[in-house]
Amino acid sequence: MKTLRILIPAAIALILLAVLLRGLTARAAHSGEIIYVNKAAVGNNDGSSWADAFTSLQDALAHAAPNDWIWVAAGVYYPDEGAGQIDDDPAAAFVLKSRVNVVGGFAGTETTINQRDLAANVTVLSGDIEQNDTTDANGVVTDTANITGSNAYHVVTGSNVELNSGLDGFVITAGQANGPFLDTTGGGMYIEQGSPYLSNVVFSGNTADQGGGMYNNASQLALFNVTFSGNTAVTDGGGMRSDGSNLEMFNVTFSGNSAGRNGGGMLNWSSQATLEAVAFTANSASGSGGGLSNINSGSLILTGTLFSANSAGLNGGGIANDSSSLTITNTRLTANSASGGGGGGLFNRLANPILTNVVISANTGLAGGGMHNLASSPALTNVVFLNNSANIFGGGLSNESGSAPALTNVTLSANSSTSYGGGIFNDDSAPALTNVTISGNTGSSGGGMYNRNVSSPVLTNTIIANSAGGDCVNVDASSLDAASGSNLLEESGGNACGLTNGANGNIVGQPALLGPLQDNGGNSLTHALLPGSPAVNAGSANYCPAADQRGVPRPQGAGCDIGAYELIPLQIAQSVSHPAASVGQTITFTIVVSNAALTVTDGLISGALPAGLNFLGPVTLEPAGAGVTGAPPNLVSDLTLGAGQQVTVTFPVTVSFGLANGAQLTYTAAISSAQAAFTDSSAVAIVVNSNTLYLPAVIRP
Repeated sequence: MKTLRILIPAAIALILLAVLLRGLTARAAHSGEIIYVNKAAVGNNDGSSWADAFTSLQDALAHAAPNDWIWVAAGVYYPDEGAGQIDDDPAAAFVLKSRVNVVGGFAGTETTINQRDLAANVTVLSGDIEQNDTTDANGVVTDTANITGSNAYHVVTGSNVELNSGLDGFVITAGQANGPFLDTTGGGMYIEQGSPYLSNVVFSGNTADQGGGMYNNASQLALFNVTFSGNTAVTDGGGMRSDGSNLEMFNVTFSGNSAGRNGGGMLNWSSQATLEAVAFTANSASGSGGGLSNINSGSLILTGTLFSANSAGLNGGGIANDSSSLTITNTRLTANSASGGGGGGLFNRLANPILTNVVISANTGLAGGGMHNLASSPALTNVVFLNNSANIFGGGLSNESGSAPALTNVTLSANSSTSYGGGIFNDDSAPALTNVTISGNTGSSGGGMYNRNVSSPVLTNTIIANSAGGDCVNVDASSLDAASGSNLLEESGGNACGLTNGANGNIVGQPALLGPLQDNGGNSLTHALLPGSPAVNAGSANYCPAADQRGVPRPQGAGCDIGAYELIPLQIAQSVSHPAASVGQTITFTIVVSNAALTVTDGLISGALPAGLNFLGPVTLEPAGAGVTGAPPNLVSDLTLGAGQQVTVTFPVTVSFGLANGAQLTYTAAISSAQAAFTDSSAVAIVVNSNTLYLPAVIRP
């Protein structure tokens, strides 16, 4: 079932490719030398060729000068091996140098980087200095429980290196940052005030107190095609912890990482981070932010990301956002859980994130199965809450402590709570809902919406329907804001939050006539308005958004529709029998008009023929009695068309002689109705072939 079409802009990808892959295609791209490393080399071992390669990466790093490249063949390399290294020294690390690029994934015969096969030539940088960890066949630790004894505190360090430095084509594994002071962070990689790039790198089975896979402080990093898998942190940032840094990530995966406190996949502390096409899957945190924790004035931009099956012991199974800036676009948060707190998908505290084109589905939590806001006021546009659940309140969304989120073109469907507010729960909060559809949600009270503790939501152009436990319930001196108007609630009285039918444009006690949640176009699922729905054209024009949740312009008729879906009342489509036609040939136009909304009796199907097309007639209408047929430009007038009905119009024309070969003739037909206050048009083009003359056959007796 479709939940979201993720549209990923290419701008960041192009920038990162330029930064990360600079000079990787040929030796001519740099002015230094290539230094070769192959653990199995038996020549002079001076790094001058594959045959005479260094057998230790440490020796190559010691030899490297600015602008050099180090090419490393497949194998497992340990930081305590090489001239001047102390055997089994946990302080040993591969220390990157400024303007030196280290590249793995070679077989040991290549002459260009493009000849590498990374999958076939796994190149491992391992912190297993005692060489007694349990690994896979390539020497990679996949679970930190398999680390035995003393390992390197940091497998790689990149502190104080310049921008034109980096690592490409390696697996970094078995780091164990359990030493003193700074040696407690960044088991796989530690970076302080550095700017290296990482490309085609895997962090697997590293552990630390903070930043199990990687720790960054005051650094500027670019990551492309990087994976963090099976890393652990005793406290924060199982995969990565970033402090006061600036990060750009594209096509990065965080999978199966864990933290004893916050940020199972990643913790972003006071850092600026832009993540595009990044996936957080099956990460866990005992505290908050199973997938990701954004905290302490961090700034995070997520585009085209996925948060799936992450878990938190407290808040934010997918994301925990605390006192920080967060922008989320074209993203899915699905099947995440916050078992001991709020926000199975997303938790916000003292934060005002911006969400656009986001699907929040099948998440669970004590409160706010989909999203929980605590003293927060996010802006949600084109967002879907689907099948989320809460063990206490707010199956889809919960708002507490003065939260005032703004929801525009949002759908909440099939969410549930064991107690209050299956769709939305409000406690001392004042959300603003504009063109929102809340349908099919379940709770013991307030299945659609539950307001308590002096909450005062303002509802405009909003549908609440098909709720188990009441559409909308107020308790504890709560009430809808007096400005609430042009809403449609199926129930009435105490289950309609005090709204009165006919007052302020509200429709109360009438069925909404909604279709099932499905793909009705656009990037996400919606409940379509069925023919005859009282929501059609009944919304307030003063608050009508420019488009609906799918991107369909509003209004489509005499007025804006109530809810997240704007019904297109009359639609026209046409075709032509011969898109490529010869001069003199007879061709036939076919026009189909359908009506999805209210009955019209004044429909006009029209369209003037362009020069070069000659009307032959007649105009035929099926069914014949639906209107009065004529000739171009007025093909059919006084068209009567009920909701859910369609008509078909056909008429023949001839192509004039004397037209230039290849000439294009465009015919535009339109349907209009003053009753529906609506016009739609459709165009079809004909290309003329004047090299072929079409003559009718003449048969003589």
